[in-house]
Amino acid sequence: MKTNQRIRFQLCDITSSTDPTRAGVASTVVRGPRGTGFVSVRRDARRSGASLIEMIVSCVLLGAVLVTAAPLMGWVSAERRAADQRQFALLQATNLMESIGRMPWDQISTESLGNLSLSAETTQFLKAGELTVELQQQEGPPVSKRVTVRITWNDRAGQRLSPAELSAWFYHTGARPQ
Repeated sequence: MKTNQRIRFQLCDITSSTDPTRAGVASTVVRGPRGTGFVSVRRDARRSGASLIEMIVSCVLLGAVLVTAAPLMGWVSAERRAADQRQFALLQATNLMESIGRMPWDQISTESLGNLSLSAETTQFLKAGELTVELQQQEGPPVSKRVTVRITWNDRAGQRLSPAELSAWFYHTGARPQ
């Protein structure tokens, strides 16, 4: 009789499977020879508790990442906006300086520079944007005029930011820098 039991055990088909309907519970199915009706199912109960703990740990880690990332994204957005405003102000100052450079020497004066203004796009993009143009006569060889274009604006909090400033020297026709 022991011989028959040993043969029966050797003919058993042992498979391990995971049923998707049981949410990660591993089971082992042991089937006997055909026609015997012998089926044994063993479940590993320890695995179901570990997945709940893993879910809790992953949710805590995800929450920590989100709490850290949210203010960081706000700071990056504010810095990018400030850099865009500064670049826009420098571009506007460059355009104004080029328009001054196209003026004849005699027309570069405090009065003509006082008529310059910021474009509509600049006043819309830069909050409380202000334009200041200064002219300094440089006596002595060579005779020149120093023009400084300064654009200032406020950030969202209303604080005055450092200005975008350009300076250029314009020389009288025929006069050359030494």
